[in-house]
Amino acid sequence: MKQTVVLFMFSVIILLLAGCSGKNVQLEGKWKLTTDSETSGCFTRMSFLETGDPKPISVYERTDADDTYESFQVWFGVYVRQDDQLKIMFNEPKTDPFTMSISRNKNDLSVQYKWKSQLLTCSYSLEQ
Repeated sequence: MKQTVVLFMFSVIILLLAGCSGKNVQLEGKWKLTTDSETSGCFTRMSFLETGDPKPISVYERTDADDTYESFQVWFGVYVRQDDQLKIMFNEPKTDPFTMSISRNKNDLSVQYKWKSQLLTCSYSLEQ
């Protein structure tokens, strides 16, 4: 009986540790670009939903060249997830699919993707 309880507890701990691995990063929410992003050209905001399959995404891309007036292009689409990789498919307006690598640390999200022939590394914080 004692061995059964110990084996059961050991199994529960293993399952909990497996579920806490970085492979299942929670993305749901609205993310805002931080000032410490390494490259310009990053999406200024990203919104992820984790319902459905594929899952909805929307992003804001800043389109003006100066700080006097802010204008944005909003992109709507879906994403399919495989571990820490997202396949992004925008359908409004339509673009070619691309891959986004993700990493989350608490309320900070780091992403890397190629957009308009530029490799971007961007940092976001979760909006409260």
